[in-house]
Amino acid sequence: MLCVLVQLIPPACCLAESAPAVPSAFDFSHLTLAIDYFENPSESLLIEIAGTPAAAHLKRHSDRTGYYPPSTTARDITSDLLAEIPSHAVLQKVKALYLFARERPARQRSCLARAAAYLPIGAQPKNPLHITWGYDIGVAMDDHASLNFSHGHFLDQPDEIWFYCIHEAHHSGVMQIHPMPLISDIDSVRELYDFVRYATFLEGLAVHAARSSRREAGALGRDRDYVALEDHEVRNRILSDYWCHLSALREASDLPLNDEHWKVVDQMSSGERLWYVAGAAMANLIERELGRTGLLESIEQGPEAFFNTYQEIWTGISTP
Repeated sequence: MLCVLVQLIPPACCLAESAPAVPSAFDFSHLTLAIDYFENPSESLLIEIAGTPAAAHLKRHSDRTGYYPPSTTARDITSDLLAEIPSHAVLQKVKALYLFARERPARQRSCLARAAAYLPIGAQPKNPLHITWGYDIGVAMDDHASLNFSHGHFLDQPDEIWFYCIHEAHHSGVMQIHPMPLISDIDSVRELYDFVRYATFLEGLAVHAARSSRREAGALGRDRDYVALEDHEVRNRILSDYWCHLSALREASDLPLNDEHWKVVDQMSSGERLWYVAGAAMANLIERELGRTGLLESIEQGPEAFFNTYQEIWTGISTP
């Protein structure tokens, strides 16, 4: 399908002329202006892109996570994201992906609804999903979320956007009621321990929220988190590693924070992606034993309740 779409792409200036009548649940402004910029670069276009809601969202994400130095402006971020001119082939693929998503407004709404089904009533997604050029593969901060349509993962597998939409939209819902801690404010091992638990809660729940959609589409095997979750032996090994690392942090909670302690974040977020898989396994157990209502109650109450609920269930199962 992607190859066929590439042959039918109109010029960038015409991309908005044949938009579907049904309102879009995605905000494409950052992406379409970036495409225009690559075809006709100008300072005025850079300024316009930097003024989009998507650019403001990326700036908020950067400020809270340290993606760029705090002094970096939305204009600076925009300039950096668009600094490398894409090849003609890549630009054509991005246009094809844009049309693929834009022409499916029902799928846009559906992926946001799938995220909402795993969120308490007070944490429903409130804003369109921003579609960007550049900046990670997808990010969320507060009540906004985005996907980077120039990322190779999406260009090779267009259907992946729907699952990542669920993931990032779920983050934006959770963050409305449980804001992400400011990483730069972490100055003790105890605060780092709490952050790791928050990230486990946030990431694990988002992985879990998209799992049924991936299963229905036969796409579990395309993502390593779900491959691990479906393999009993691998899942249990990851859970064991996760709890070992978390316990080590808890035991060191009274010690001064140093670089060795920070290494746990890399161990949790990269490689076997411990907090993604462990958090999703925890969410799955809670939903299996307490139903969706029980899981939503733990989400509403926050990371502490999520961990306590899981541990109570696990203790009950493990006790003869």
